[in-house]
Amino acid sequence: MSPETKQRIVEVAARLFSKKGVKTVSIQQLSGELGVSTKTIYLYFKTKEEIVKEVLLLGINADRALIKQLMTQKIPSLEKVLIILDYFSLKTKASYPGIIDDLKKYYSEEYKLIDEFIAEVENKFYPKYIFKPGIREGYFRKSMNIKIITRFISVVSIIAWSQDYYSVEEFGNRNIYGELIKNILMGISTKKGSDYLEKRLKKYPNLKS
Repeated sequence: MSPETKQRIVEVAARLFSKKGVKTVSIQQLSGELGVSTKTIYLYFKTKEEIVKEVLLLGINADRALIKQLMTQKIPSLEKVLIILDYFSLKTKASYPGIIDDLKKYYSEEYKLIDEFIAEVENKFYPKYIFKPGIREGYFRKSMNIKIITRFISVVSIIAWSQDYYSVEEFGNRNIYGELIKNILMGISTKKGSDYLEKRLKKYPNLKS
């Protein structure tokens, strides 16, 4: 078996899931897109659940790589948070509406990978590399409760993807994630932070509502 073929299966599956949703894409559709037989796919993956897991890991590893890079960059903490949130906003906009609902309902075991990653970012990245430095730099209010805010951002990251809260039928194709995140940042920022955001947000098109 070829590692390149396995990687291609995962990458094509990721594209199809993002375009059509996880539940609706069958192994037959995936094989047609790849131009291989279903038998070939089953040589690498015994079930669709295994493919879903690998697709999620592909995305999470990309997210981790960006976060690791930001940890070492000597730029303002507020710039770091804009970069990471702009990145997540782009992922949200590029994904099938309700993809998070599909995963939670039909692939609950695989969805635990997302929960674990969100907890990792919430407990390790935001406090140490964003909010504590941001308070020292004068961008965020000293009175803010870091644990509450990081949890709220995590919750927003989920509900912005969910059709249960912001359906396309009711809200259209508006950038829900970008709108919510901008307001959260403005709410916890000092005057210095707000001025910085007003200036720098124009550089991040994916955070536009």
